[in-house]
Amino acid sequence: MTETILVPGGRDVRATLDRARGDGIDDADETGDTADAAAGRDAVVIACPPHPQQQGHR
Repeated sequence: MTETILVPGGRDVRATLDRARGDGIDDADETGDTADAAAGRDAVVIACPPHPQQQGHR
């Protein structure tokens, strides 16, 4: 599931929020056990666009 969100701040920055699959099955998990497949696997990845006042550098 993907949705577009606005990032709070002084610039108009939009982001895409991707959510994990709802079934909890890890593609690398061959057992098919969904009881703890998603336990402890929280992650956030943030990529910022280049800042215009830094000549496009982050």
